[in-house]
Amino acid sequence: MMTWRELLNVILNKARYQPDAMDDNVTVYDAADGEYYPADTIEFEEADDVLNAGHMFISVNVENENEN
Repeated sequence: MMTWRELLNVILNKARYQPDAMDDNVTVYDAADGEYYPADTIEFEEADDVLNAGHMFISVNVENENEN
């Protein structure tokens, strides 16, 4: 499991050595189905039974959920 701090360090290191990579789309790999998905948003949870208030998360397939 990766923390946001670890993710930030990876991103900062990538930006330092490959600054053009910061213009790439955010992509999430779902190992369960072997597919890549573009991230739609970064959000902060208000609170529910799964996450605490303020917990940051990345959403994928938002447009698919809105169609249902």
